[in-house]
Amino acid sequence: LTPTMPLSRVNRPTIQSAVCMMAIPWFIWILSMYRFQSQTPRSPKTYLYYTSSVFPLQTDSEKGHSMLKFYRFLILPLTAVFLASTAGIARYAADSCTQARMYRQLAALTENFPDDAASPGNDFLPQYQALYAQNSDLAGWIQIDGTGINYPVMQSKHDPDFYLKHNFEKADSPHGCPYVQANCDLQTPSDNILVYGHNMKDGTMFSDLLQYKRESFWEQHRIIRFDTLTAQAEYTVMAVFRGEAENLFAYYRCTDAETPQEFAAYVDACKGAALYDTGVTAVYGDKLLTLSTCDDSGKNSRMVVVAKRITEPRV
Repeated sequence: LTPTMPLSRVNRPTIQSAVCMMAIPWFIWILSMYRFQSQTPRSPKTYLYYTSSVFPLQTDSEKGHSMLKFYRFLILPLTAVFLASTAGIARYAADSCTQARMYRQLAALTENFPDDAASPGNDFLPQYQALYAQNSDLAGWIQIDGTGINYPVMQSKHDPDFYLKHNFEKADSPHGCPYVQANCDLQTPSDNILVYGHNMKDGTMFSDLLQYKRESFWEQHRIIRFDTLTAQAEYTVMAVFRGEAENLFAYYRCTDAETPQEFAAYVDACKGAALYDTGVTAVYGDKLLTLSTCDDSGKNSRMVVVAKRITEPRV
């Protein structure tokens, strides 16, 4: 997720699917050949016609059916690979359904909350009181209309990347949960708030950020809503860029600019790396939101969307 991390896109289900798809035809082929050889042990010519180009083994009925032994040896690991891959895919699918249901329920809590949800112990927005009571690592909420991005945003300063592999309930999950970089201050706030999220194979989390590669998508989805616990705000997309982590500028290092020149340099770097011109820029004093996820185009590619706050925080 961050450029200093290894590729965090969840590739395991893809690998398991590929292995499973490769194992299936071999599995069926071995079974059919095993059956053919068992039924016709004295007629090796047809059998050799199909197998000689694949296996260098040469046999006939007088050699004790060595290919039958080979089949028995080969079918066991193929069966194990097939079953393990199927089980992995099933676990991923089950986790995907569980996470989707949980986040739908959390979103519903932010939309349907009691009028007396405000707590005398804090100044948090009422729609986030119940969620904060469940997990005090809650830092805010992010939503982009017309996409699947509608999630709580977490921040764990004692374990910065905890939500890379844990969900809102702190349970292990490859989906994780969007989270804020540990050194970002949401209350002051920092000049640039960085939020990371997985690009999942099932289209959840920050997968929809990849659609910003197309300028036509940006034209229809310019606004990002990002709430902290105490205020609501809207941001407009300023720049979209992507690339290998080692080739990109260190966008994750700019959280608080010490000088106007430093802030301008960051904005220039974002605009210079942008896939297209949005016509939006920022000056020192503006507040930025940077969303980062993994891209599909390389081993350690990143997709980054930078937005500028266009509304004053509303309580």
